[in-house]
Amino acid sequence: MTLRFLARLLHAISLLALLAAPGFAQLVLKNGGDIVGPSLTLPSVTPGDTLDTLLTLTNTGASTITVSKLALGGSAFSLRDYPALPKVLGPGESLTFTLRFAPTQVASYSASVIAGTVSFFVLAKTTYGPTLYYADASGALQPVIDTLGVDLGPVQRGLQITRKFTLQNNNLQTVTVNRLSIAGDFRLAQVISAPFTLASGQPTSFNVISIPGAGTSGILSGTLFVDAKTVSLRGQLVAPVLPKPSIGFSSTDVNSSTQTDVTINLDAPAPSAATGTLELILQNGPVGAAPDSGMIFPATGAASATFTVAAGESVGRFAGKPSITVQTGTTAGDLLFTAKLGDTQSTATLSIAKSAVALTTVHATRTGTGLQVELVGFDNTRTVGSIAFTFYDVVGHPLGSTYTVNLLSNFQTYFQSSTVGGIFDLKAVFPVTSGSVNVVDTVDIRIANSVSATSAPRAKF
Repeated sequence: MTLRFLARLLHAISLLALLAAPGFAQLVLKNGGDIVGPSLTLPSVTPGDTLDTLLTLTNTGASTITVSKLALGGSAFSLRDYPALPKVLGPGESLTFTLRFAPTQVASYSASVIAGTVSFFVLAKTTYGPTLYYADASGALQPVIDTLGVDLGPVQRGLQITRKFTLQNNNLQTVTVNRLSIAGDFRLAQVISAPFTLASGQPTSFNVISIPGAGTSGILSGTLFVDAKTVSLRGQLVAPVLPKPSIGFSSTDVNSSTQTDVTINLDAPAPSAATGTLELILQNGPVGAAPDSGMIFPATGAASATFTVAAGESVGRFAGKPSITVQTGTTAGDLLFTAKLGDTQSTATLSIAKSAVALTTVHATRTGTGLQVELVGFDNTRTVGSIAFTFYDVVGHPLGSTYTVNLLSNFQTYFQSSTVGGIFDLKAVFPVTSGSVNVVDTVDIRIANSVSATSAPRAKF
């Protein structure tokens, strides 16, 4: 007796010395933060359910160790999600693997597990109860793994999703469900009174819906309770998918220096309130032409405007109004409108045709030493060239020849730097070196661009 005791004591002392010796490698297995001892007892589940337990094997020693074996003996258990073996673990390094329990009938279960130098028994049992399933994106029923919970997928912010769950009795005898409830950011779509019974093979389905406006930090979370079973539910809040906007005009028969109203309509009611933009640019205008500041929305004084959409409505509103006026400017080309709402957008075009020069003001005056003619107008082609002046006396007789001047290069230089489109203000001065300026009574003006010539009404001095 004494010799055996001493032998065991010496063996224990040598083992402790070995564990404390520099360079000793030791593997420790943990379930969460708890060290797994000679046995691991799992929570009870019902037949048809799946329980996953994540285990961590860590080298707590001071030297490397090679894990060459992960093995299991026993029914209803399996090992999953482990790295390729052999696996070398340095000091402090770990590997993880999943122990899955998937029983098919009511019974007590056990298995032996070897993880490197660690071995233990796993114990579990099943109880009578229903199996829980959920419908995936394709509508197929998938068994719920308690430890993983159910990801209900993306949820548009402010909206509601519905997911189908099914309880089925896979036992040979009737089972009673005493509790079916939910907490958190989800709720049951219909009232289900418990307790209720399920005959062998009988399913019952129910819908889980998200609560609009619930969730923080972009996450929805909740818990589904089925008797003693707790299943975590989660969803990810995402920006709502907004309908596509379309652009309309009160009239598409427009020219330069005119106005029309623009409307925004959606191809479906908006799921939530949103804000969009309407932008305007000129395409296919005169080559090298400077921007036309007259192509604007007068309400904003810019080539862009903001519209809002109310939840449930299919129209965009500009400061509360269903339309906004646009000014076409004084440059020929295509006015491209782009409406943007969320990740969607659409475009529409108003074409402004090239036209002859338009004169809005012709003013003739006498000065102390001559005559001055002021022309105000616009040329949407920006190609104005020759201008002809014919002067008349008080009885309508021409005074001398017609004065014609080609100002094409002058206008081109002006238009290249002008930001007011095709608008111009020209003052032509004619010195009178002999005779009296009072002899000149009226003047005819003819101005031409690449489209045609324009004759102004005879102007009186």
